[in-house]
Amino acid sequence: MQNHVGIAGIGTYLPSTYMTAKDISDKTNGVWSEQAIVDKLGIIKKTIPGKGDGAQAMGVFAANAALKNANMDAREIDIILCITEE
Repeated sequence: MQNHVGIAGIGTYLPSTYMTAKDISDKTNGVWSEQAIVDKLGIIKKTIPGKGDGAQAMGVFAANAALKNANMDAREIDIILCITEE
């Protein structure tokens, strides 16, 4: 048993679906122009969850990427703390 705590790997997950600045502008019904979305908000495109991309699922996808990054087996981990959906 090891007596230390640390970060062995990092993983991320981003959904493959997204909205462009134009899509966001269209959703505002003309209140925000596409150019204003880009210039004032700095958004060119933003990811949005697709089918199967719930908060818990995306956490699992990222955790699997972290395990791969660290070249670890999940059975080597003693505890996982996760707060994604209250």
